[in-house]
Amino acid sequence: MSPDHPPETTQFPPRPSTLPHAYSALPDDGPLPAVGDFWDLNHPDPLPSPPITPTAISPVPQARRIVTTASFVPSVLPMKTAPAVSWAFAAALSSIPLLVLCGLGAILGVVAVVLGIVGVAQVNSSDRYRGTGRAAASIAIGLSTTLVGTLLMLLTMALFGA
Repeated sequence: MSPDHPPETTQFPPRPSTLPHAYSALPDDGPLPAVGDFWDLNHPDPLPSPPITPTAISPVPQARRIVTTASFVPSVLPMKTAPAVSWAFAAALSSIPLLVLCGLGAILGVVAVVLGIVGVAQVNSSDRYRGTGRAAASIAIGLSTTLVGTLLMLLTMALFGA
């Protein structure tokens, strides 16, 4: 390409529109009708609706209550949270505010970890119990409060020489 001659450009034919009348008004377009005429309310349907005749209402018979004794055990027993998991979570949550008292939360943190491990074993051994997530949370909270509480207890002993 030399600077004297401009580069050649390719001319493409105009593309046909995929929506022929999308952007142009049709010649028979007019103003919108009045709001009352929009649903043609001034000209009701010429077909009359059938008259409603009152009928005698018969009383509905009362359903009989059939009482039987269950001769089977339900296949799905309701699941409940394992007791050790509940105690572990309570110990873990109560160990957090006890950290402020010279690190006494470390004692409950150890209890929460032990009960959390027992709770995981209860949940895994039985299909009736749930609470694996709560047990894992109590183990995590118990480990963290044990670590922080132990450091606070050691710091308290070092400062006050007990």
